[in-house]
Amino acid sequence: MNWFTKEAQKDVKVAGWDMQKFRRAVILGYFLGLPLYLISGMFQDKGEDAALQELEQRAQQKQIDDRQPTAPSEVNVVDDNINPDGGQDTEVDTDLVVDDPPVRKVQEESSGEFDFKEFLDLYLERAKKREGERNEVYDDGVGVMTIGIGHAMRDSEGNHERRSRRVINEVFGNKYNWDALVNGTQQLSDEDILRLWEHDTLEKTEEVIDRVPDFTDFKPYLQEALVDGQFRGDLGPATVGLLNEDKFYDAAIEYLNHNQYINAEELGIRGIIPRMEHNADAMMQYHNETTGEHRRRD
Repeated sequence: MNWFTKEAQKDVKVAGWDMQKFRRAVILGYFLGLPLYLISGMFQDKGEDAALQELEQRAQQKQIDDRQPTAPSEVNVVDDNINPDGGQDTEVDTDLVVDDPPVRKVQEESSGEFDFKEFLDLYLERAKKREGERNEVYDDGVGVMTIGIGHAMRDSEGNHERRSRRVINEVFGNKYNWDALVNGTQQLSDEDILRLWEHDTLEKTEEVIDRVPDFTDFKPYLQEALVDGQFRGDLGPATVGLLNEDKFYDAAIEYLNHNQYINAEELGIRGIIPRMEHNADAMMQYHNETTGEHRRRD
């Protein structure tokens, strides 16, 4: 099928364009609503391969945007690039500094009644009491260099370092140097302690949602317990399997069937005993509320 006259095709070839690629550009331009003169300008400025690649990327993004549901108007997502001195008409919730992907994950999986801001407020109070707030790096008692509200940076074997470096860079960019933080020559501001904790909590919440899809339908006290267990790495596959079968009593028992809990005294980490028991009791309480039973841990 010839879309152009022979004279037009000749002009295209004279301009140095491949006819087949030019047709592809016209098709893409049609679906994107781009005038022909813009397409030709793109070819002249960037070269045919680069222009076609950009057109194809725009077409793919347009398809994604068309499928993307409109976000509820009441959801405020913070843009870290907003000028704090003004120039932004949209009202932004500056109390909650979060990242798009985890927030979107929580929203998509939620039944509509899950208030993530309320959840963060609830969990923050417990996290502060348990972990404290430290601007400078410290040893958490088991050899893990930690900062802020329980943000693990690394232990003697280098565990946690890769993730910590990524998170510090994602949250703060070049504001902080990871090595300077872990060496104690740099400190986090009070505001950035909260920013880092919120980022960590959002990531851990997303991980729990991936493992326990009904998470957003649980009561806040159970949600908080599961996120806390994910922070510590206590939620083993057996516990998660029982949670997904709605066997919350069995999940509570299995959760405490953990080497660190059983041997906490010998390992010198007695502090995890009340922490893990709190999380197990949350599973037990949810079992009782959903079944009408009144079972307790032995």
